[in-house]
Amino acid sequence: MNVEEVFGVSGKQVESHVEREQVDDKFKDALRTDKQIIVYGASKQGKTALVKKYIKYEENILISLSPKTTLKDIYQSILRKSDVILKTSFSEGTGDSTKIKSKASIQSAVAMILKGKVEVGIEKDKNKKLEEQYDEIEFNLELPDDVADLIHRVGHKKVIILENFHYLPEELQRTFAYDLRTFQDLRVRFIILGVWKEANRLAQFNDELQDRIFEIPVEPWLEDDFKAIAAKGSEILNITFSTAILTSCIENAFGSVGVFQELLKNTCIKSGVTKKQLEKKIYR
Repeated sequence: MNVEEVFGVSGKQVESHVEREQVDDKFKDALRTDKQIIVYGASKQGKTALVKKYIKYEENILISLSPKTTLKDIYQSILRKSDVILKTSFSEGTGDSTKIKSKASIQSAVAMILKGKVEVGIEKDKNKKLEEQYDEIEFNLELPDDVADLIHRVGHKKVIILENFHYLPEELQRTFAYDLRTFQDLRVRFIILGVWKEANRLAQFNDELQDRIFEIPVEPWLEDDFKAIAAKGSEILNITFSTAILTSCIENAFGSVGVFQELLKNTCIKSGVTKKQLEKKIYR
């Protein structure tokens, strides 16, 4: 096992990750409810690691937001990843007056929902085949009611994970806070990850969310948490950090688990430890 798999900041879960009773238990309690879940804290403080530990990203719907993301973009991605087929354009009018409008420029759109397969072919033809048939449903991409209805029609019960929610402009966050209340009533589950410190961020935009959301702050990280990380990773790599080195890493991390992980990784690399050691080594 390489040191990068044990210590450091990575898109994958590092092996030295530890559970914290006050955080992990709260998240597990939240999953047992039907509430929307908000995970928040500073950057590189373990928000994604916490969610990935209990939610399989590949079996649910992950949407990474950016400053250019709109609510239409979010809802279109949700439907696409729920296997709802959206018509990209349609015709209006007849004859010379016919015109094509792109879906992006209109509110109304058409969704194709698979309703089954039928056998087609000439009666005497032995080469019959199954052909998919769809229901065409008009809907408004801006209405959470319509989006939720389509999700339920295809029978998906996936969790929708919104990462980097803080990238959305504040006005869009405010609008989504009202949509989130509707999604809650219509049993569409969200887990929202964002970089901010204060509690009740979305409830500040819409106070009706107070009893509909479950918030989990990932901070603070305590000194004992850092020591547990170092101990777990050390055992895997068959090494031991001296008290002086460990204390220095904790002090220079300034409460950030991401910084602490990188300090441990770099300490190992500079000491020549790139993988598990055959013989126990102590680093002073």
